[in-house]
Amino acid sequence: MHFVSSARAAFAAACLASVALPAMASDWSGFYVGGGASFRKHKVDFPNGMDRVIMDDTTAPGIRHFEKTPDLSHEGNTVDGHVLGGYLFQKDRFVFGAEADYEIGSSFSDGRTPGIPACANEPVFTTGHFGCVGLSTFFDDVKTLGHVRGIAGVEITPSLLGFVAGGLAIGKSPETIGASAGGMMASPPSTPLIGAATVQRSNMAETIYGWTIGGGLQVKVGHGFRLRGEYMYDKYKGHDIAVGGAGFGGTIGELTTNSFTSPGNRVDYSSHTVRLAAIYSFSETDDPAEQPDYLKSDWSGAYFGGGLSMSRHKVGFPDATNFLNMTNNVTQGSLRVEPSNEFEGDSTGGHLLAGYQHQFGRFIFGAEGDVELNNVFDHPRGPGGPACLTQLINFQQLGSGHAECIGTQLIFSDVKSLGHVRLKAGYEVTPALMAFVSGGLAIGRSPDQIGAGAFGFVANSPSSPLLGAATVLRSNMAETVYGASIGGGLEMKVSENLRLRGEYLYDKYKSLDIAVGGAGFGGTIGDITTNSFVSPGTKVDMSNQTVRLTAIYQF
Repeated sequence: MHFVSSARAAFAAACLASVALPAMASDWSGFYVGGGASFRKHKVDFPNGMDRVIMDDTTAPGIRHFEKTPDLSHEGNTVDGHVLGGYLFQKDRFVFGAEADYEIGSSFSDGRTPGIPACANEPVFTTGHFGCVGLSTFFDDVKTLGHVRGIAGVEITPSLLGFVAGGLAIGKSPETIGASAGGMMASPPSTPLIGAATVQRSNMAETIYGWTIGGGLQVKVGHGFRLRGEYMYDKYKGHDIAVGGAGFGGTIGELTTNSFTSPGNRVDYSSHTVRLAAIYSFSETDDPAEQPDYLKSDWSGAYFGGGLSMSRHKVGFPDATNFLNMTNNVTQGSLRVEPSNEFEGDSTGGHLLAGYQHQFGRFIFGAEGDVELNNVFDHPRGPGGPACLTQLINFQQLGSGHAECIGTQLIFSDVKSLGHVRLKAGYEVTPALMAFVSGGLAIGRSPDQIGAGAFGFVANSPSSPLLGAATVLRSNMAETVYGASIGGGLEMKVSENLRLRGEYLYDKYKSLDIAVGGAGFGGTIGDITTNSFVSPGTKVDMSNQTVRLTAIYQF
């Protein structure tokens, strides 16, 4: 999920840990160990790389110049874990210490496509010129390994510590780095311009070092345990590489194409992380300080609030048709590809909520409504054909003497989570801490546009190439959709009126009936028969998982 796209996420997560529980009389000194979850956004850059497509038709009536410089930055998210250990020393209200941690979990990769990458140009560049030129840089296995940090903090209350931390970040550079370029251009009666190249270097992984800075809040919860929420920014020293590049180009008819991509001679890596951890201190005692007055009140009353929503959306087309079949009619060799019809994506937005709850003994019951802000996911159509589903020449399945690029894609825009109406049931764990579950109605918005696209180019000399592209798109389809929502979380008193909440929600909407149609590409050229088709079918399914961090004012 896009958990760490801004400092707001870090601040909210840190606030979540700042639970106002009964104060402990002991200080913060001593050894400790712990572990928790790491929500990390990775960024990999090739600052000296090159990635450019230039196409020129200099003859009337199709005079045109096209130039595109794709982005050489790659971003992605992982959810990992970490373990940590350290020592703190307190002097008056100031706390100092040192800590080391080790990150556990997956690496970040942005891999190579099997064939020509997604087209940078539209299929019909000018009249009489049809094709696709695509470029990409790729890598795998970038990873954060751990940190060694100094800590400086101030005791806000006997049970609440605010701190900053900085020091050494340790990571692993990519194992593999490379670049791909490819294209197929046709301008009958000229011979098609076809080519693909990939340069790749492996076994490049090295331990890399950089600096880290961050901060957060830590709270004592009793029996030696503490909860922590923190934000971290890691920036590693640029890593020198020597990979080379790949290009595609030439002249066909009146069209001249020149493209080249290379990761350059350096790769930069950085990350933003929100971490939540449970910590055990070996030296903490449980002597309680005097309980604040606000912890003597119950949870009853009306309230309102707002905060951050971090969602992972899932859109599926359960009865979609999406396939590519190719057959060599002489050897009977065949190739079949069935792309996925499910799509996942992240969004970071906000929410506003209001409700009422009443306490009966240690049980709390209530009702709540909320509105989601900017919680949107889409999968739009690209400027040209989709990425090829197979490599350029499929020797093993189809033999030699031909080249192909066939791609299919499903398209939709603006799936939204609008809000919820829920019932809550909670239990007072301590006077400052309530655990709750919730369930009720989820309200969303279906896509305004749904469609499908197919693109194809098959060359088999001396025959004329088989060319085609089609898109079917239906607009003005947006509807309000309803479904079920279930979740739970923790809510904590910070002052007389202020509460902090962290919760998880799962929303599942009722399937929506659609009628869109489909797009295909196919035919026979030489010995090769191609048949591909894509359609979203008659239904679309929508769901999302959301982590929300909220500040609440209770009257």
